[in-house]
Amino acid sequence: MSVLSLSPLLVLASCVLDTPVELDAKTWWNAPAIRIPDDRTYVILFFTSRVEEKVVPHLKALERLSRRRNVEVVALSPEPEDKVRSFVEKHKPPFAVGASTTAFRRLRVRRWPQLVILRPADKQDRGPNREEIDLSAGALLDVEKRLGAHDDPVPIEATSINETTPRDLLLRCVLHSPDVGARLCALPFLREKMSPADFLPLCDRLLAEGGPPNLTVPWRAGWLQALAYQRHLAASPPMAEVPEYSPEGRAFRDLLRAGVDAQLLQDIYQVQLRSKPLAGVREDYLTHRTADPKDVLLRERVAGHLQECAATDKAAVRALAMELLPLESEFSVRIMLLHALYQACSPGDDEAIAFLERQLEFDREPYGARPFIQCLLDYLRTGVE
Repeated sequence: MSVLSLSPLLVLASCVLDTPVELDAKTWWNAPAIRIPDDRTYVILFFTSRVEEKVVPHLKALERLSRRRNVEVVALSPEPEDKVRSFVEKHKPPFAVGASTTAFRRLRVRRWPQLVILRPADKQDRGPNREEIDLSAGALLDVEKRLGAHDDPVPIEATSINETTPRDLLLRCVLHSPDVGARLCALPFLREKMSPADFLPLCDRLLAEGGPPNLTVPWRAGWLQALAYQRHLAASPPMAEVPEYSPEGRAFRDLLRAGVDAQLLQDIYQVQLRSKPLAGVREDYLTHRTADPKDVLLRERVAGHLQECAATDKAAVRALAMELLPLESEFSVRIMLLHALYQACSPGDDEAIAFLERQLEFDREPYGARPFIQCLLDYLRTGVE
């Protein structure tokens, strides 16, 4: 078994040799995470800016390898930070990249680019513990096959993610998990375990990508909102006051501190609303527009009730959601009203599109309701979720 130790300048991995193999770098991007005990296979790419064109066609294959739970992909260059930074900013590799390394001497790298595979002792049946491979599509495909088609999958269940989950697993989950719920759970833990210098560019990249494929509007908006909020927290100075993620959550907390069962109160509201026509629901909303925690929870339940009614009365729900949205200041309630509007509208609804464009002028914070408005606008304009 091998052990990984990380400092700002040094990573220690081990292979079949009796002494550790030092993978040093003066500057890291997506620096490798500590895992003790460390049983990962290391796929190390040695490269320079002169051979960048030979490396680029294989970045996707290296990214696929980096998704494996027990594979750590590391790209190392002997060149200084400024040259390697241009490579990182241009191609945005999701794996570790180090500049100003001297490891190529210890590993006796003679050709550029070059792959070196280091395996822990318990994986000898999958090939030699130290192996040099020329960078080619065929060689990478062979490495993938030898590691196993489904070796070490990314954990996809949100319940398995907590503060003890290793950073490299959190990163793989945020980047590659097919379960967006697991990504949402992993994201705040990842922020706590990554430096702002690494976490902020990661968020920028994921925000620019617009979310994983095949998501509905609510899930895509929720993912983009969470990214923007966690980015805001990472960028905030230490001890700075930051906005609470959910006004509804704040209302729950304040009521519990006052000795009020907030969940029971929500349940009572929900039962009462279901017994009323939409005109009565509207009246309840308009008479409870204060910042009092009980009023916030009532308005949240009104928005949830509109979502329930959208299946049977789209026109009425559409009209009421468009009336109430401009009146609502709490972004969590605004998001639920937007969800009701999403369920009540169809692509090509020009009136709803014009209405939402006006709402963007109100929702300027990227971690509020703005992501939902933008995703809903895209859907109404294109018909594509």
